[in-house]
Amino acid sequence: MVAQVVTGRQVIMHNAEGKELSRLKAGEYLYIEPGTAFYFSAAKDAGINMVLFEIK
Repeated sequence: MVAQVVTGRQVIMHNAEGKELSRLKAGEYLYIEPGTAFYFSAAKDAGINMVLFEIK
């Protein structure tokens, strides 16, 4: 899967245990290995546009 932040503030990717894995800013993207358990977080007032592409 590929995650890309289109607009907005920083988005943080965490693994299932809550460990920070990566920080993304607008215009940046990240490849996520298949089978990886993760979640994203951002500031409470952050307006974010993000795209997720699933690659099969």
